[in-house]
Amino acid sequence: MSDERYSVSDKGLRWDDLQVQIDSAKLPASQAAVPTLISSISGAPAVYGYALAFTSGFYTYAYFTVQIPHSWYEECAVRGAYIRPHIHYFTGDTLSGTAVWSFRFSWSNVGEVIPASTRITSNLVFNGTQTPFEHTVHQLGELDPTAYGEKKKISSILTCELSRNGTSGGNTYAGDLYVMAIDFHLIKDTNGSIGEYKKYKNV
Repeated sequence: MSDERYSVSDKGLRWDDLQVQIDSAKLPASQAAVPTLISSISGAPAVYGYALAFTSGFYTYAYFTVQIPHSWYEECAVRGAYIRPHIHYFTGDTLSGTAVWSFRFSWSNVGEVIPASTRITSNLVFNGTQTPFEHTVHQLGELDPTAYGEKKKISSILTCELSRNGTSGGNTYAGDLYVMAIDFHLIKDTNGSIGEYKKYKNV
């Protein structure tokens, strides 16, 4: 295989999921999101699996870590196709109001000093017409790989905190929110990398 960097046409770029298994999330000793059997929620269908309940009235947290795969398109920022963290969730009611989410992360390359975390917030607005137990997606923000210290590369690590800001003045939605999955949409341009630790060159 050539050491020279190869070009990739737009037709070769594809979105994919970088997935976090919800049961692998680490929960703090207090103010944790609550693992909840879906079928135990009032009005729920007979679904015998778990979701994480993020409640109103106080902060609730979950922690997880992901590694950027070798198939990631490192030049995605040139096209404005940033990494997009999001949650798959449902509600159990038709209440109205705004839920405030916080996504805090530290993103580091191999060989880079781990930087202090960056926090982004997003609002999830309900008008009371949502369908209880409908599988829904909410984007938490966008991550520009050129904006956090060194330009980010394959095998970089995201150390993450997801929380619902239930005590925020902007949090007016009184219902629980149930998260089934957390993942990141990212662009892939290859099935892997040419080098073991570098995208385009052998090492």
